[in-house]
Amino acid sequence: MTTTTAAAAAAAETLSSCDDPSSLKKNKNKNKNDKDDEEKAAAAAADTTTGPNSTDQEEKEKGFITGIRLYLITVAVTLVGFLILLDMSIIATAVPRIASDFHALQDVGWYGSSYQLAKSSASTGKSADAQPVPLSSRWPGSCIRISAPSIFWGDDRRYRLLTWIATGFYINLPIGGLVAILLLFIDIPDSIKPRELSVLKTILTKLDLVGFALFAPAAIQFFLALVWGGNQFAWDSATVIGLFCGAGGTFIVFLVWEYFKGDEAMIPLSMVRVRAVWSACLVQLFFFGMLQLVEYFLPIYFQAVKGVSPMLSGVYLLPNVISQLIAGVAAGAAVSKLGYYLPWSVGSAMLLAVSNGLLSTLSPSTSTGKWIGYQILLGAARGMGMQMPLTAVQNSLPPALTSISMSLVTFCQTFGSAVFLTAGDPVFTNSLRTAILRDAPGVNPAVIVAAGATGIREVVTNPVQLAGVSAAYSTSIDRVFYLAVGLACACFCCTWGLGWKDIRKKEKEQEAPKEV
Repeated sequence: MTTTTAAAAAAAETLSSCDDPSSLKKNKNKNKNDKDDEEKAAAAAADTTTGPNSTDQEEKEKGFITGIRLYLITVAVTLVGFLILLDMSIIATAVPRIASDFHALQDVGWYGSSYQLAKSSASTGKSADAQPVPLSSRWPGSCIRISAPSIFWGDDRRYRLLTWIATGFYINLPIGGLVAILLLFIDIPDSIKPRELSVLKTILTKLDLVGFALFAPAAIQFFLALVWGGNQFAWDSATVIGLFCGAGGTFIVFLVWEYFKGDEAMIPLSMVRVRAVWSACLVQLFFFGMLQLVEYFLPIYFQAVKGVSPMLSGVYLLPNVISQLIAGVAAGAAVSKLGYYLPWSVGSAMLLAVSNGLLSTLSPSTSTGKWIGYQILLGAARGMGMQMPLTAVQNSLPPALTSISMSLVTFCQTFGSAVFLTAGDPVFTNSLRTAILRDAPGVNPAVIVAAGATGIREVVTNPVQLAGVSAAYSTSIDRVFYLAVGLACACFCCTWGLGWKDIRKKEKEQEAPKEV
């Protein structure tokens, strides 16, 4: 009975709709809308069932990478970081021998600062949005470094050292090739940065070439004044004073240009006004300046004072490197768990001051256990605080500004390395000349400086005089570590500006939309 009534009602409704054209049109539209809704629901169901495709689409929209691609990129970045540190270690341990062969002990700081200055020129703040340089670009550079000795010097035995150093870069080739393979087939989303083609079209307007043209000569004049002061020219000579004045005047013009350039400047001043950014820049400036002083002058202590080979001096640096790796991993895990990075940065600065102070007590009679313990403490301090300024910047700015701020911090750490490594050179050479006259009377300081760190035992055969020269070398290196102590204290003063912030809150905020 009920079925018959429902059928009759449906028939009546159909007849009435046929009599009314507007009602018929509404029914057609309704059926069409229902059909569209069914198709959308089916498509949504298909997207839900196909997990990987929906995940890739979500990654592409958000600009994040997960899964196996994230692990491959992490491995590639880690390998590149390993190559960077390896190159620094090779150069640092070879510098004493290079200075001896080329009779240029006064240029020890210049060897490293020129490398750091070239790095800083490619890592200015605004260049982060303008230069599409792949991580594997170090691979061709390693090929050039390996082939350079044979290209320029052939079989000349005087430059056999260059070939010996070049063999250390052979390990870059297989690792660099592996990095290129890992990144070749990975599609990295560019949600923040523009594509390379659009960058190349506007590269002249994106890069502050005028600012670079002002900054570069200011830096070069400043470095030349530091290198020449007390060596080629007296500190009160017209040449050195003129270089300092020229560097200061050019730098003032550079600052004025950057101010009027605004956010399009090489170093955007709006970024520098952020407390976390300028604090991180200052911390990395002093931190890496201190790091480079130890990296370059501790091998000189081992080779000149202890009389070991360049290879063995590199082995003697392992306590520093190993403790730094362990402390870096432990500090990173602790920050992820506890959420606060400031205590680790402050503690790192304090331990850096203590460890560099202990290194300043090195002498020819220092036992093996002491210099190993000093290096372990130094490496732990470096590992604790090296990444904390970068962590502070990443968690204080929106993602759109992170690349520029990180590039600015990187610029400060490489430029600081160049500045203080160059500043440590005159401290070392001037102290050496004075200490030789006091500890090794009768020995010509000019002869010792020309002989270099590994050649003093060839020009000084008298055991008493050799002991005095070794003591003079040790005293001069201690003076450099005094400078490192001052830089560590400067890190301690600047690190408080990083801010007291819980990074776990930001991670929860980023995960909240996914849960919804």
